[in-house]
Amino acid sequence: MFLSEEHAARFWGVWSRLVRCHEQSSGSLLYVLTAFADVWREAQAVGVDQGCFLDWKAVGQMLPGASRGRRVLLNWALGLSVMAEERMRPDELMILDREHFRVAVGALLIRRYGLRVLRSGEEGVL
Repeated sequence: MFLSEEHAARFWGVWSRLVRCHEQSSGSLLYVLTAFADVWREAQAVGVDQGCFLDWKAVGQMLPGASRGRRVLLNWALGLSVMAEERMRPDELMILDREHFRVAVGALLIRRYGLRVLRSGEEGVL
């Protein structure tokens, strides 16, 4: 379900050092933020990655300079991670290209089923 091996490496590298985080909410946010190298670099620059936890409030600093598609994806991730339904507009997902849409759906699956959707070989998830 990762977009690439690099996506998986970024995700699991950060996930391995997070402590006491909610698997579904933090996992869905981290999945989106690590999907694209440029997004992850920006997330690090604004302070999302605090070493042992994710500061979801810092993601808001990424929104003003983002393209419309990226804003939709980041708002979707914020909505899933902190249950901020006012940020979630499923109809806006229709503007996303295939790759960004795939990330949005992946984040939704993580929010619903947890990280087991990312681990290959597990049965009965999808």
